[in-house]
Amino acid sequence: MNPLCFTRTVQGSDGSIMIWSMVCWHGSGALVFLEGKHTAMRYLDILTYQVHSAMLPLYPDGDGYFMGDNATMQLIRSVQIWFAEHQCVF
Repeated sequence: MNPLCFTRTVQGSDGSIMIWSMVCWHGSGALVFLEGKHTAMRYLDILTYQVHSAMLPLYPDGDGYFMGDNATMQLIRSVQIWFAEHQCVF
């Protein structure tokens, strides 16, 4: 690996940042930066405003498929209900 691609970092416990995005055959979604704790409500916001809005133009016939990453957030009831209600989009 090229050493120019790496930088030194210092890890601390003052907070956290999660970077989320999606990748698909036809392109990729925007990077979403999430500071602080990741909650079910924030995950639903990502699904609604990032995934759903990106999938519609990429797969207008509804033949796209969302493949989760086995995150524990996907096991929460409200998230599972959202997927059940929007399964025709994916």
